Amino acid sequence: MKSTSRSNSEVNRHRVKALTKLLGSDFKEAIEVGVRQYLQTLLLQIAQSLMAGEIMELCGEEYERDPKRTFTRHGYQKGVIALPDGSKTAIERPRARNVKSRSEAVLETYNAFADKAFLDERTLALIGAGVSERALKRVLEKGLDRKGVSRSAVSRRVIRSTLDSLKVFEERTWDKVRFVALLFDGVSVGNRMVVACVGIDLSGRKHVLGIQPGATENAIVCRDLIRKLVDRGLDVDGNYLFVLDGSKALRAAIVERFGKEVIVQRCQEHKIRDVEAYLPVKDRHKFRLRIQGAYNTRSYREASKRLQAIRSDLSLLSEQAVRSFIEGLEDTLTLHKLGIWGGLRDSLKTTNIIESAFSTLRRKTSNVTSWQDEPQINRWMAHGLMAAEQRFKRVPGHRTLTRLRKALEHCYSAQQVL
Repeated sequence: MKSTSRSNSEVNRHRVKALTKLLGSDFKEAIEVGVRQYLQTLLLQIAQSLMAGEIMELCGEEYERDPKRTFTRHGYQKGVIALPDGSKTAIERPRARNVKSRSEAVLETYNAFADKAFLDERTLALIGAGVSERALKRVLEKGLDRKGVSRSAVSRRVIRSTLDSLKVFEERTWDKVRFVALLFDGVSVGNRMVVACVGIDLSGRKHVLGIQPGATENAIVCRDLIRKLVDRGLDVDGNYLFVLDGSKALRAAIVERFGKEVIVQRCQEHKIRDVEAYLPVKDRHKFRLRIQGAYNTRSYREASKRLQAIRSDLSLLSEQAVRSFIEGLEDTLTLHKLGIWGGLRDSLKTTNIIESAFSTLRRKTSNVTSWQDEPQINRWMAHGLMAAEQRFKRVPGHRTLTRLRKALEHCYSAQQVL
């Protein structure tokens, strides 16, 4: 096994050396013509070389007489291949026919370069990276002779690819995943509010469970999202920690479906922002640091003591700030009461996990200037959030999730006894 690996490595080194020698003389040309166009030209040469190699395997050397051969050369035909920037360019495709049946040989190398799935991925990647459809069209019209790159064609490819993402997104089921925490938050998309849910499983992995667009983050929208999650296998009897942004409509929908005694961790960041909104600008940073300091203490008793001192000081500045501060304050200390600290508490004390996914979504949709309807929103949301999900890492402190699970089970069972 080792000798085979060593020989493969030596072959690769020889190939790299040969390719370097071949390309070295063209370095100046690459600079003059432009690296991108040079690489596209090189890609054409590689495609032609690979197709020629496949023809040679099928038919043997040109002009070689071999009575046992199965295929024979049959000239060339015009074709197209996909380029890495999402466009297509013309290429001469060699042909071969079966000696007996006269049927056309299928060239695997040509199919690989001409695959539409490859084109969809590249086109969508360019738009997701921040290139608008109109700008993409201008870029693709330059350089090599290209086909099928009109704005409408780009739009059709984008719709087709995002529809594929939406189909996968909506067909996922959750009956076999054991979740510990469910996080809910909303984001504005056009003139709509989209509520999303992310679940944390027992291993610390994050999953985007579902989305639901609506006019506002109201109870009906929240109920519809939860109903969809349950229909796709989410266990309504699970002992979850619900991490919420403070929305009364969302909490009401959760209580309606999961019971009155649900355990909620209120987002501490949303709480701080709510209080800041009622404070003079000069005082906001000071109180932010004080509230964060209270939340960062390890014990519930110490955190509660410091928060009560902050409440007294707020009363000297703004009665509205005090009302905002005390509303749902105990729910911001749920993880303290459960005895969870460190990395896991930092991960679950806010809805930042969802907001991080939404930041990826905003990059993906930065050039979508017109949100026409709900299907369009669903397609782009599904595509953007699934792209974010692929880069998710396990939550810090995930080894503490077993302890959180036991604490939640104890609390839920104690409530049932009461």
